[in-house]
Amino acid sequence: ITHQIASTFIGVFLLIRIVLLAIGKGAESIKSFFDQGMKLQKVNELLAFYFTIGKRPLPNWHSKPALWSFIYLIMFVLMMLSLITGVLQTQQDMFFKWVLLDLHLLITEILLWTVSLHIITSILHDAKSENANISAMINGQRYLTIEERSNKEVPIKFKL
Repeated sequence: ITHQIASTFIGVFLLIRIVLLAIGKGAESIKSFFDQGMKLQKVNELLAFYFTIGKRPLPNWHSKPALWSFIYLIMFVLMMLSLITGVLQTQQDMFFKWVLLDLHLLITEILLWTVSLHIITSILHDAKSENANISAMINGQRYLTIEERSNKEVPIKFKL
């Protein structure tokens, strides 16, 4: 019964996330996953950072790294497939030529590895970053590194 309760929570939260993808305005919207601009150039830098285990510099980004934007979408699809195969198992054993239990286990194993990799890389990002983006989620304290403006002579104007 714990499995059904957990899958219900995952289903509800996934549904909320899908709604936010559709109607969201900022980093939660589907547009932010594809509107990467200059971030796509930083994918190679980020991969170099990972493969050297943090010895190469960590590229700066706002919101989410371009590489992980793609992986997040894959994770959403895998979660949906996991839920669908789990529900279908109660009604049938096979889907085309796939045994549903085997398919469900394969999808959840891929999800487990992806989530584990996400946690490891998040810790690596926080350890090597000059900002406390990840640890702010844990302890509530965030600090930022502010770069000095190169155009100091231009006044800053705010509109309210």
